[in-house]
Amino acid sequence: MFQRVSCTRRDLLRGLAAGAACGAAGCDGGGLMVDGGVSGDGPCTALLCVSLTNPSNSALRSIGGAQVFSAPNAGPIILIRTDAMTVAALSDVCTHAGCAVTYQSGSGQLVCPCHGSVFSITGQVLRGPAASPLKVYSATLDTTTNTIDVT
Repeated sequence: MFQRVSCTRRDLLRGLAAGAACGAAGCDGGGLMVDGGVSGDGPCTALLCVSLTNPSNSALRSIGGAQVFSAPNAGPIILIRTDAMTVAALSDVCTHAGCAVTYQSGSGQLVCPCHGSVFSITGQVLRGPAASPLKVYSATLDTTTNTIDVT
């Protein structure tokens, strides 16, 4: 299961306004908050915070589920639920020609539809023409709050 999520211009402007207000108030963080704007016990201080209680993020509730999010300071990030306690977070942009990769749950690989590059779940190039790995982010799944924080 794969679902692409992107922000509207209005969402982006709201996020920028919230980030500016937070910066003026002395907060740290400023990541994209997906559903509710709460991560753990407080506001999102990560690059991306995803609530699994939001129905639009339901793909990430299942092992093998994947979803793409647009993070303001990082571009598209694909999150992949690899097991009950783990989520992988990688750039969704092929390092060869900049095309969006897709996650193949059957093989557990990310494939670029433009020129056939294949990447592992750890971002490593398995087949070119891409020569560089995908950027990997740290993702933390909190099963108590049903959130994923990406840094």
